[in-house]
Amino acid sequence: MHAELAMAREEATQREATLGAEFELAQAKVRDLQQRLFGRKSERSKGPSELQPRPGYQPARRGQRCGATGHGRKMEAGGNFGEQRVRQLA
Repeated sequence: MHAELAMAREEATQREATLGAEFELAQAKVRDLQQRLFGRKSERSKGPSELQPRPGYQPARRGQRCGATGHGRKMEAGGNFGEQRVRQLA
């Protein structure tokens, strides 16, 4: 009977060690997933204090500059500008 108790105790100790290792692995997985979900984002936009312009800084104006030439019109093959034949309805 004493041997049976010793064997049962050893089995319980082994089971506890196995469950403890599984628990540590599960905790590590939860920590990793929480860090991925709630951790600091690497591709995050800048905060409001970083977005404020420096004193005396003038950003470049957008759009076409004064005096710059535009795009112009595309030339059709053969140079037929606006010449079209229209069928008359009888």
